[in-house]
Amino acid sequence: MFARCLLVLAGLLSLQGCAPVDDSPEILVERARLFLDRGKADDAIEMLDRVIVAWPESADAFFDRASAHQRVGELEAALDDFNRALQLDPEGSRVLNDRGVLLARLGRFEEAIADFRRLLQLVPGDANGWMNLGLTQHKQDKLDEALAAYRRSTELQREAESMFLEASVLYELGKYEESASLLTDVLQDEPDWAKAWLNRGLCRLSMNQAELASEDFQQCREVDDQMQFAAALSELSRSNQYRSPPAVAKATK
Repeated sequence: MFARCLLVLAGLLSLQGCAPVDDSPEILVERARLFLDRGKADDAIEMLDRVIVAWPESADAFFDRASAHQRVGELEAALDDFNRALQLDPEGSRVLNDRGVLLARLGRFEEAIADFRRLLQLVPGDANGWMNLGLTQHKQDKLDEALAAYRRSTELQREAESMFLEASVLYELGKYEESASLLTDVLQDEPDWAKAWLNRGLCRLSMNQAELASEDFQQCREVDDQMQFAAALSELSRSNQYRSPPAVAKATK
């Protein structure tokens, strides 16, 4: 009987030993992610430092620490961690996407484009990847390429933001009617998007549709009373004093 009790006790100890202890790398990664979710990036970095010492082959740990470094503005440190994550997992699609975003933020557009293209080779149906590629090309004034990327993003996943961006490129290319038509579709999905009203008004102003443009500018102000620019444009369109199309508003809502 005593021997059986010892065997049962040994079995229990063995089972307990299989469960992750509180300071195991897996548990620490989960805690770090909770810190990130709560906006405590510094605490996440400190915890992930410990994880990487114990688990240096973890691409996820480097990716998470890179994300934390970005939260606190440590962009070069974030880039180093993204690079390390990709060394460990060369086909990590989320790492390619986020490193591309960071490279674009650092003004390294060609490198960013290379990351997005690599991502899209791996996951050609990634609508977000196509949008990010378009945004980077747009920043370089590669308008035709940006337009194609935005359109592909919209084909894969119809979203107001990609349609808005596509409309912005069409405006810059002087295709005001196409841009206005697309912004009409955007406004059906997002009727409270002030910048969409503003941009459609600019398209209409560029097509000499001053009355319709003024209505859009007024609607823009009703949606967002901080849009003083729209109020000024409304007055200008009424008095027909506007001569050249201004730059369109960016996609931020």
